[in-house]
Amino acid sequence: MSPEAQEFVKLMRVMGWNQSETARQLRVTSSFVNQICNGKAEPSAAVLQLLRLTVGNEKPGAVTMKYVKDVPARRGRPPIQPEWSRNLIKELSRIEDPDRGKLVQRMRQLTKDARKR
Repeated sequence: MSPEAQEFVKLMRVMGWNQSETARQLRVTSSFVNQICNGKAEPSAAVLQLLRLTVGNEKPGAVTMKYVKDVPARRGRPPIQPEWSRNLIKELSRIEDPDRGKLVQRMRQLTKDARKR
């Protein structure tokens, strides 16, 4: 089993999730999670990062992120995240919690304003 798959399983256990709950939370199929747990598939960087951030959201002192849940799941594959989204997540993860919260609120307001136009 690869180090990425081992980390994936470890993070599942930290959250206390079974394979079905992990699949539901990450919006992937339970078959895909099962293959990762059995060493037959590798978690993509996006899925592993999503799980890390989900765990971080539940554990104090870690990176938080609540807006990835809107990414649609693909059948048997990890969710698709566009390049700009991955870059934005990377940049936001480098900012401290209080400042990040303010930025996310401001971005929400900007997107709401853009939709009205």
